[in-house]
Amino acid sequence: TRMRASIETNGGKIESVDMEDHRLVFHQLSAHQFFLEQEIEKLRQVQEKLRREYARYRELYDKAPVGYCTLSADGVILDANETTAALLRAQLPDLIGQPFERYIHPEDRRVSRFRPGGTEGRMPQVQESRMLRSDGSAFRVSLVSKLNKRHRLGNEYHLIITDISGLHQR
Repeated sequence: TRMRASIETNGGKIESVDMEDHRLVFHQLSAHQFFLEQEIEKLRQVQEKLRREYARYRELYDKAPVGYCTLSADGVILDANETTAALLRAQLPDLIGQPFERYIHPEDRRVSRFRPGGTEGRMPQVQESRMLRSDGSAFRVSLVSKLNKRHRLGNEYHLIITDISGLHQR
């Protein structure tokens, strides 16, 4: 037995609806809603896992025993870790957007082999230099830089800064 219901619409017309069709549509929508709720839960779990992994890798980056920087092709600091800020005795936000060369000792700027844009990126550039802290004191470092070719965003340089002052005091 099929039941029929009458529904009055805004236009005053009465339209007949088959209740079996109504149940079928309701069942399909309920199944679709259940499927979507499962997918949303899976996405939440993946998002939480990604958040934890990002936090883990950011901590590894920030707490590394060496300074890490990302420089633009023209030598501007795009990103740096907390170790870099500690080495330079500067606040991390104050480093971003600054020319890296600003922190190289003036006498070493003239002889510095490190020049953004001056390598093909095949091999890292390695050099020793003196750097200046925000208070003006100098310390000796080993700099290792490598070109990271980024197609859409332009080239960047990844830079490792290692304090080697202790090695030169012996």
